Amino acid sequence: MPTKSLRNFATELSFANEELKKLDAAKSEFISIAGHQLRTPLTVIKGYTSMVLEGSFGKIPESIKEALNRVLISSGALAKLVSDLLDLSRIESGKIRYEFKEIDMEAIVRGVMQELEETARAKGIMLELRNENIKDAKLVGDFDKLHEVIINLMDNAIKYSSKGSVTISLKKRLAGDASHIVVSVSDQGMGIKPEDIPKMFVKFGRTEEAKKVIEDHKGRVSVESPGPGQGSTFFIELPTSRN
Repeated sequence: MPTKSLRNFATELSFANEELKKLDAAKSEFISIAGHQLRTPLTVIKGYTSMVLEGSFGKIPESIKEALNRVLISSGALAKLVSDLLDLSRIESGKIRYEFKEIDMEAIVRGVMQELEETARAKGIMLELRNENIKDAKLVGDFDKLHEVIINLMDNAIKYSSKGSVTISLKKRLAGDASHIVVSVSDQGMGIKPEDIPKMFVKFGRTEEAKKVIEDHKGRVSVESPGPGQGSTFFIELPTSRN
């Protein structure tokens, strides 16, 4: 290729790269603005629905209560989706805020299991906790962010399983003077093709969010699967100290 053509190609490539950066910034800004604009009406919907269910506007028939409960559940799910989008927008812009303090990972795991118990039971899936001789599962981290990571991974495990069980395990790993808490979430679901494993942490996926949060905690996240139809296991490894 002639030198002039190479220069033109390099110029065009540089221009295209700058345009992509602008589009990416515009996308993040749109997600942030749309998310905040959706959050306010959703809060109002949830608030007034709760008030009606509590009888603030008078007694209502049971049939209407059932319908309103569905509205409340659906609006809650949508509010969580909006929250996830806002978190992702902050993660991409590097503006996500953490509140680091001593937390108990076992307490987070047990809390998540209680929250998802009904969801799992409705699909005929058993939730199992394996504590591999950990007497102290405390570490320094952001409770809400790590809770969200665990609940998203477990929710995905339940969603993609049609039978069997979802097992979450806790164990401690020592590496020299440092210690780490390892949390694993295993399912008996559809499994993952070997060539698809590197794609598990792509943008806009829950796993991509989890990876960013865990890395910001100086930890790491990984996934293993024997193959299609054989389930999968996600691993989260977190240092007990931020020193």
